[in-house]
Order: sequence, then C-alpha cells, then structure tokens
Amino acid sequence: MLTLAKNYDPKSWAGHGPTLLKDAIKDHCNVSNIYSNISEPSRIKSISFSCDISILPQAFFYPYSWENLSELFKNDGCIDIKKTINAYSIHFYGKLSNHFSLKQGENTIFEYFAKINCPKSYLFLNE
Repeated sequence: MLTLAKNYDPKSWAGHGPTLLKDAIKDHCNVSNIYSNISEPSRIKSISFSCDISILPQAFFYPYSWENLSELFKNDGCIDIKKTINAYSIHFYGKLSNHFSLKQGENTIFEYFAKINCPKSYLFLNE
C-alpha cells in the first residue's frame, strides 16, 4: 500500500497493477527477479516467495476472461460454479463492457453479483 501511495499517478491507466505489484514484491522480499522461483506462468497454482507473500492464481480474480465478457451480461445467464466457487472477485472489464445496457430483472451474472455486493448501486440500475 505504501508503494501504491508513493507511486500513484491518476493518469496512468495500468500503472497500478502488475508492474507496481512486481516492484513492491521486489522491495519487500529483497529480491532482484521475482520470476526466478516461477517455472512457468500458472493459472491454477499459488506462487510463494521466501518472505510473507503469496500470489494467488489468476482464476481467483478473473474467472471470466475478457474474451468471454458477453457471458457476464447475457439475459438469463448461468453462473459457472466451477469458475466462481474459489473466486474472490469477478472482474467486469469496465472499459470493455461499458456498451452493455442493463436492466433489473434480466437475470444476468452481473445483476446477480451487483444485488449481493453493491445493493445501493443496484437500486439505480434502471435510472
């Protein structure tokens, strides 16, 4: 969090993601190359370092890829339990999904999670 606060740039679109995390891990764990203990990129295994940091697999935060974005906004969408059972969050790709129109009662995956996690925002969905 200190690294983010120190390096925050509101004009940087992706500067607060992987690069910032990589730099913070290098500083905190006192390593020069965070990739040295990773044999191959993993979508299913956690990555642990010799300090108190582990990186969870991508599927924990992006159970739906940007290529399958429309699934999240499809009427009467079905939630794939295998994809979401271990997920801590679901990314809705705001820049890529801003053209989808939403209405209450369409039973989209977005609506399901909005009702649970953002009830106040959900109330304004039809406005």
